[in-house]
Amino acid sequence: MSQAIDRGLAYLTATQGGDGSWLPLWFGNQSVPDHVNPVYGTSRVLAAYRDLDQCESGPAGRGVTMLLSAQNADGGWGGAQGIASSVEETAVAVDALTGWAARRDAAEAIRRGAALLADWIQAGAIDRPSPIGLYFTKLWYSERLYPILWSLEALGRVLGVIEGDSRETDSPGR
Repeated sequence: MSQAIDRGLAYLTATQGGDGSWLPLWFGNQSVPDHVNPVYGTSRVLAAYRDLDQCESGPAGRGVTMLLSAQNADGGWGGAQGIASSVEETAVAVDALTGWAARRDAAEAIRRGAALLADWIQAGAIDRPSPIGLYFTKLWYSERLYPILWSLEALGRVLGVIEGDSRETDSPGR
């Protein structure tokens, strides 16, 4: 298992972009050039680094820097820097950054992102999913459960960080 994890981490290091991002295969953003989604990809990879206790690694640090630089003035994230914030991308970014909550800049980003998610939930925004998936034929789709599930995951993990007990927010098998 350790060898497989090491190979996976080596692959992630080799595929990391020069700006510190990772690009996902299936998830994109219609407003980003080339329809890529570095916020989603980087967030998901950082969650893996967090869960593997690899927060101090160089690739993870570069990824965190990239994710922090992509946060919008409203406290949320879109598919890339300067792209309008969405529930989905904000939720995965907040969730990922909880592994770096001890860093002042990450803690502030988490606080702002979680506050925006809470405001969106109160306003019913999680009932209006954003297009985030992209099939090979450039057929965009949204999933009505993504904003709900990802917001709950992010806010649950934030509560765990605030309370100092992440065991309550971890999924079985993590």
